[in-house]
Amino acid sequence: MVIVRKFAIFLLVIFFLCLNKVSADNGYDGFIRLILDQRKGSYSLYYLADTRGRNYEPLFYANDPTTSYISVMVDDVVYKPSQSRLFRTRMETQHDQPSLVFESGFVLIRQIFTPVKTANSDNINGVQITVMIQNKRDRVSFIGFRMLLDTTLGEQRGRVPFITNSELIRREKIIQGNSGELYWISRGNNVALMGSIVNPIDPNGRKPDYLHFANWRRLYDAKWDLNYRENRSFNYLPYSVGDSAVAYYYQPTSIGAGETISFSIFLTTDDPDWYSMATQPAPVAPSPVMPVPVVPPPSEPEPEPEPEPEYEPEPEPEPISIITIIEPELFNEPEVEEWPEIIPEMGQFHDIEELYELQEILNSFLRGEIELEEQDLYEIERSINRLSPGQ
Repeated sequence: MVIVRKFAIFLLVIFFLCLNKVSADNGYDGFIRLILDQRKGSYSLYYLADTRGRNYEPLFYANDPTTSYISVMVDDVVYKPSQSRLFRTRMETQHDQPSLVFESGFVLIRQIFTPVKTANSDNINGVQITVMIQNKRDRVSFIGFRMLLDTTLGEQRGRVPFITNSELIRREKIIQGNSGELYWISRGNNVALMGSIVNPIDPNGRKPDYLHFANWRRLYDAKWDLNYRENRSFNYLPYSVGDSAVAYYYQPTSIGAGETISFSIFLTTDDPDWYSMATQPAPVAPSPVMPVPVVPPPSEPEPEPEPEPEYEPEPEPEPISIITIIEPELFNEPEVEEWPEIIPEMGQFHDIEELYELQEILNSFLRGEIELEEQDLYEIERSINRLSPGQ
């Protein structure tokens, strides 16, 4: 570790030299809140962790809900419905269940949100997201689905980014849907987000083909599959440090003309027992036993019950609707945020802010605020060399 820190200090010195040169040259029951944004085609999920303070805590990144999104692959072409001009987004509500609907001329996608109360929770503590995909073409199509979640709760220093029923995930990982893993957890200080791998209500329902746990920016930029590197950290320098995310993959499957497929993903607060009950064998009924007649003793008069002491129950939190809908005044195409172009060639300088970001990352590492691995420091060194003019 001492060698790594010395190497970081060495890189910081190089950074200052480069920077100087560059500068010279240039709720149903009030506990869950679901926010649906029709214009952006996104949603956010909050939980009332502190009932007295009425503080709702986001279960995944909510400052910009578009950092989590869905993709669909139709006959080898990938679309991001919330940003594609071929799709229109609308809201629907059936049986008090809201849904986000994305429709094009060839496919219809519904995300239906149903409130969930897990076994060990006294209140509604999550949602079941039922995804329905209809092939609108007059022929068979191969259609796949991908959902990216920008998780945040497990990113604080010293925490494990993800936990499953059998392992801790501290680095990039792929989990197959048939691996025997049942769920994943992103656990924070006050609340945790759990996601299903196996449907806890219908274990025979369709499972995701796999889940990919990796750096958010890498998954966000990937059009579909991200090249998997086992044990790669959740860093993507200089753009993000310890930034975790999980992507669900349902690989393309054959869907006939006009046919629909469906599957469900659960997002709730912490309740591992409930997720594990799906795989428990049904209890065996005991063999019947013939009753033996018993002559009861003479009955004695029952004493009168003592009156229970009176008490005033604590007031329950005021109900808050689970749904907050953000509707557009007039439908316009969603604004697509484009990431700044990165010039990969050596010796070309694109943005001085990148060097400042590298400096802040190294300073945070030396102050002990973040963790960097040796490979991360080599990546910083390569970035400095690439951004240094005249190289």
